[in-house]
Amino acid sequence: MDEATLDDLRAAHGEIYALEEHPDVIFRRPTAPQYKRFRASVVSNDPRRLANAAPDLCKDVVVHPTGKAYDEYMDRYPGLPDEIALQAQELARGSLQARAKKLTSGS
Repeated sequence: MDEATLDDLRAAHGEIYALEEHPDVIFRRPTAPQYKRFRASVVSNDPRRLANAAPDLCKDVVVHPTGKAYDEYMDRYPGLPDEIALQAQELARGSLQARAKKLTSGS
């Protein structure tokens, strides 16, 4: 991804991250309300809410790609929302265990 696009994403979303194995999927740390909604889904007795917890958090935090391109990418890698949700949780906790690479200018 070109640096100008990354700069635009940083300007719009602040700190952005990617996984080494999926560098074209850019995400950010979840907001407090997004993380709270995720946690409520995880502890819910509703199986559908639990099943959708990771995909919903992933959709909340991924800033690129969007729309149809996002749907196509996640269809190609159906387990990726689980990994992005896991990394988003680590970022929300400020964990040093996060594998997500912070994308800084020139990185």
